[in-house]
Amino acid sequence: MLTRSGSVIRDRGPIPTFVPAAQPSSPAKPPPAPTPEPPPVAKEQVDLVTTAQAEVRVDPAQSIAFDDILFDLDSATLKPASQDILRGIAEGLKKLPGRRFLVEGHTCDLGDENGPAHNTRLSCLRAEVVCAWLIHFGVPPGQVRPMGFGSQDPVQRPDPALSKAANEPVRARNRRAALRLLVE
Repeated sequence: MLTRSGSVIRDRGPIPTFVPAAQPSSPAKPPPAPTPEPPPVAKEQVDLVTTAQAEVRVDPAQSIAFDDILFDLDSATLKPASQDILRGIAEGLKKLPGRRFLVEGHTCDLGDENGPAHNTRLSCLRAEVVCAWLIHFGVPPGQVRPMGFGSQDPVQRPDPALSKAANEPVRARNRRAALRLLVE
């Protein structure tokens, strides 16, 4: 399971790369054709994600959570409204070329009954998809790094006294992405 200790986060990377390769550009050549939109990630791909250990340092005071970068249950496909939000985030990140960011993927607690590995892989894919969209919108690939946290870091915990349906709004908020400033 992933752990947080102060500003050190342990992840389950490496994760598969769904990010289009960066194309070298020179001033004399015309700009490359626009990158096609990143494809949606199929549920079958979730179980193909590997989960080796890696370590990064983040600035604990520099976390940006976006309530509107959301995913459906058991899906790594962004909701359509999230794409417009990521376009705006990309514009902001491009103005900070010397900064690198950790893109965190999160899940709700549903699916943990099958073991936390499924949600960990799903959260890795969500982070990777968000990175792919940011790169699609012009963020340099080296500026963002994906990492999945499964269901271990919820925005809010579901109330066990309430029904599954009554807890759905809470769980929907936990299926999200966030950004943190990486400390070099």
